[in-house]
Amino acid sequence: MKGSPAVFQTRRTVEDGWVKGQASELDYDERNSMFLLKGNARLVRLENGKIKEEVSGDELSYNSDSEIYKAITEPGETRTRMTVIPKPSNE
Repeated sequence: MKGSPAVFQTRRTVEDGWVKGQASELDYDERNSMFLLKGNARLVRLENGKIKEEVSGDELSYNSDSEIYKAITEPGETRTRMTVIPKPSNE
């Protein structure tokens, strides 16, 4: 699927958890539960409506069964960027 951008959203195993993704091109392999995002790819993990992790790059893959994502960058291409929001301290 191609779009401006192409987007998807899927529920996580965490209560009120979601993963949202967008890219210029989006492929989904139903047999392996694998999303492949190509071109200005962005993936966000949400819990209770708040961003917990965000990753962006030229190409990302996300397995919705294992909830594992991978950033794929070839030498000389744009860097991959990742932001992880720390858990609040209980002080």
